[in-house]
Amino acid sequence: MVDEEAGHTLDRRSALRGAAAGAAAAGAAWVAPAILSVDAARAATAPPVPPVANVVGSSYLAFPTNGTRWVDSGNLVTPTMTQNLTPATGDPAYTGNDIAGASGTAAIAATGSTVVTSTNTGSSWTRESVSAGIAPIQTHFGVAVSPAQTIVAVGSTTIIAAFGGRDGFRHPFGGSWSSVTLSGGAIAFRTWYDVAWGNSLFVAVGDGGRVTFSSDDGATWSGYVVQSGVLWRSIAYDAVTGLWWMSGTLSSYAFSADPTAGAASWTYGQTGASANTIDYDGVDADGGTILLVGQNGTVSRTTNAGGSWTGTGPAGLTNWNGVATDDNGNWTICGDLGSVAVSGDDGLTWTAAATPSGVPQLNSAVYL
Repeated sequence: MVDEEAGHTLDRRSALRGAAAGAAAAGAAWVAPAILSVDAARAATAPPVPPVANVVGSSYLAFPTNGTRWVDSGNLVTPTMTQNLTPATGDPAYTGNDIAGASGTAAIAATGSTVVTSTNTGSSWTRESVSAGIAPIQTHFGVAVSPAQTIVAVGSTTIIAAFGGRDGFRHPFGGSWSSVTLSGGAIAFRTWYDVAWGNSLFVAVGDGGRVTFSSDDGATWSGYVVQSGVLWRSIAYDAVTGLWWMSGTLSSYAFSADPTAGAASWTYGQTGASANTIDYDGVDADGGTILLVGQNGTVSRTTNAGGSWTGTGPAGLTNWNGVATDDNGNWTICGDLGSVAVSGDDGLTWTAAATPSGVPQLNSAVYL
């Protein structure tokens, strides 16, 4: 590197001398080029502010931080926040646990048997109660949207046994909400924490190592167990590599090229973070770069399918709950106390986003 840089310096000097000699031969006065200071040069070539994802979380003031949309703040390095969703009059406060989107349709999974939807890429939102006439899920933990604009919400219910194991809800675009019955010993009567769509599949993950999938746009489901001692908290699909990734307790991760092939299709591992005691609450993938986020400021990154993991992320002990990428090298992570950070270099370095005082826990992020 030193020799190469020295060679470049000589090349630049030779060019300047040639320009000076040419100007003198032409009888013109040569003017030395302006030399910027190091700080001025960096400012002149400063990278643009990375775009920041939409985030959702727990109640903020008298209403939730629902659909908070983050935008670049002009020439400032630190992104700032604006809200583009407020609850309708009389709506109860709810906590957004997950947010997802596809083909202009977006959805937020929330408490109180609530799903909040948008059909215009998050410009406006509608709160929907999905419990009318069907078994209510008391809390929706995860949500996914297919390109066909079917919304699948998963979670838990205190009356699950009374309704034959209805563990999720499905909403075809233009249709109405319907409950989804999951049968079979491996997946009946479970709590599901996240769901994702990719490669014509919905895949959901939950407690006791459970994994379930649907290949018919959420109408029917099959499942199995991957590591019964792990609670899987998050799942994501990498469209570039074709791999599904999930993260969970005990610093665990697993990946599969074909979840329909059963438990044996998954490669399981642990990152080693904090002696394998970390609960990874979020995972996302972008062209072979995988980020897991969890407790005590833990952000773990791999670019070789889990062959090695590197700790990254901002300094501090914030519990990170959600992570998202725009599939173009930009990432957003969000967590407790309204913490948000962004990266524009594929998760290597991070910039904290400015949040108003009093913003509580943020749970999930997505680029719409």
